[in-house]
Amino acid sequence: YTVHFLNANFEMRNYCLAVENVDESHTAANLANSLSEQTNAWTSDSQRAAEIKIAVVSDNAANVQAAISKVPSCISVKCFDHTLQLAINDAVQHCTELKTCIQKAKSITTHFKHSSQNTKKLMEREKQLGLQQLKLKQECITRWNSKFDMLERLVFVKDAVSSVVASVKNVQGLSASEWEVAEEYVNVFKPFKVLTATMSSATSPTISMVIPELNK
Repeated sequence: YTVHFLNANFEMRNYCLAVENVDESHTAANLANSLSEQTNAWTSDSQRAAEIKIAVVSDNAANVQAAISKVPSCISVKCFDHTLQLAINDAVQHCTELKTCIQKAKSITTHFKHSSQNTKKLMEREKQLGLQQLKLKQECITRWNSKFDMLERLVFVKDAVSSVVASVKNVQGLSASEWEVAEEYVNVFKPFKVLTATMSSATSPTISMVIPELNK
């Protein structure tokens, strides 16, 4: 549980209130009990008597949303960044060519990430081509923008990757058209990465930025 607020000088502050290990099933009822305990622990009798509402920012999971609705003192504010990432994932799922490209990119990245020797070969080739010596990045399904980061890095060191992969039997490289797809993905989704980072700020309030940023 984290709390975010403005102090008397209108400066953003955020703190970790609690970390809980939830052994029981993550049902809405169990999560609501946990949320109630924390709100009671960190609010005063006068605040509760005044029925001051607490805005709870969370992901879109049905059990979490149901839990928040069960606590009278809380109102739900769905995380904009999480919703944005869900929209991006849905878009990818509707593009077969892009899905194939991403799967191949993950296989290529895994080949290098699982072997320091292979990574060394890649970095040596990057040096020979006059490129910055960089390791590849793997997608992590729970980390926002990691799919973008993976493809952006691959595209940046494209020539070195293609050269090394061509000499490997058990890894299938990207075709010319798939490299084009990867490059287009990076161009199209870069603004979304910037937006995600902007809306993840812990030093400035962001809820007022949702509508104008979304329209941009």
